[in-house]
Amino acid sequence: MEHRNHPIRVAARWLFVLVAISACRHERNDIALRPEQSQAIDVLLRKEMTGNQIPGMAVAVIRNGTLVKQLLLGVANVDARTPVTASTPFQLASTTKSFTAAGVLLLVRDQRLTLEDRIGTLLDGLPPAWRDVTVRQLLSHTSGLPDIVRTPGQLDLIAGTWEEALPLVAHAPLQFAPGEKWAYTQTNYVLLARIVERLSGQPLEVFLHDRLFHALGMNDTFYATAAKPCAPNYTRGPASTPAPRSLDFPPYVHAAGGLCSSLADLVRWNTALDAGRVLPPKLTNELWTSTRLKDGSPVRIYGKTTGYGLGWVVDDTPGHKAVGHSGGNSTAYRRYLDDRMTVIVLHNGVLDPDGLISSMASIVLRAPGDAGPGAQERLWDAARGGDTAAIERALADGADIQALDTRTSKNGRRALNWAAANDHPEAIRLLLARGAAIDATNNTGFTAL
Repeated sequence: MEHRNHPIRVAARWLFVLVAISACRHERNDIALRPEQSQAIDVLLRKEMTGNQIPGMAVAVIRNGTLVKQLLLGVANVDARTPVTASTPFQLASTTKSFTAAGVLLLVRDQRLTLEDRIGTLLDGLPPAWRDVTVRQLLSHTSGLPDIVRTPGQLDLIAGTWEEALPLVAHAPLQFAPGEKWAYTQTNYVLLARIVERLSGQPLEVFLHDRLFHALGMNDTFYATAAKPCAPNYTRGPASTPAPRSLDFPPYVHAAGGLCSSLADLVRWNTALDAGRVLPPKLTNELWTSTRLKDGSPVRIYGKTTGYGLGWVVDDTPGHKAVGHSGGNSTAYRRYLDDRMTVIVLHNGVLDPDGLISSMASIVLRAPGDAGPGAQERLWDAARGGDTAAIERALADGADIQALDTRTSKNGRRALNWAAANDHPEAIRLLLARGAAIDATNNTGFTAL
């Protein structure tokens, strides 16, 4: 649900990379970070902030329920020079979907609906082709419904309200028969909001506040208003000065994006999930299980392990299962279930947060003496960060300049794509000089151009 300069981009954009983790040898009873691990995280984050003009960042690492690392860097507001604190509310963008899904499953727990209910029995006025779609298919993006955005993955909405949008998509063909495939579609969550409101008798925003945020003591989690804003967002500006960028979500898409939350609140959320205070274990497991398609196969956003549950992305890597979500090119929350670890990244700039989480996880789960990521991973990370010296070292160590990195995106990015996406001209020139193909496409057909 994000784009370089626009929110609401495909959930698969932020997905799960277990860089070097599958080869890590670590004791799971070790909780505290070793000094070299803590320092490596510090260096990584400060370097990325400087290189990408990120004004402010809040980061947490939790192991076995203990907060072992918290970093509060920079400013929440460039003009006011307000420092980032643990209570600074950042825009969550698509990470909102995980909270919406939990809210829907509260209604399942209350026996107000089931995941297999057909939405035609819950909502009036739907096109005939939509009525047999199930609640589960909405939550898991397997409905096949037409999208309310003009450009997939961007907040390029076809209308400002649902009443205006519905007639524009009502006669559009389904993308596929419900349950046959996966496609990240904002329409799904717009309909979920209307279902919540009809069954609860409350606006979605009030329902989530009363049933989740207030109940869990998450006082810094809310939908922004003019009177109560969250930290503004920024993009790269001239002369190394961040420029404001818009992350405004119309109310009718509030189930899909728009929540603000703080690092302290997300730590509280994590504690509540650990303690089973959000949902019963059976329903929590529904959130965190890759959805099965009609043919019985699990949803796979990309690769062999990364799928989608109910409002949560699921990586089924054996021994390192991870679940979470990210959004806005600035927010990511990920729970490594098998490793009993959670990593949270919040910032107010434009930088792939999943890449940061993956790099941090690799550092934390690396045992003493492990060499760390191999040459190929180092090449992708160096290109993303614009580190020309590291690019040279990785290439000298045998990295393939044309290899496609699908660790953090279903789209896949080659080293040149990473350098171009993050605006590193020196890295771009170096990679081209070393033979990178400027017209090589990623999985969805885009090139570095």
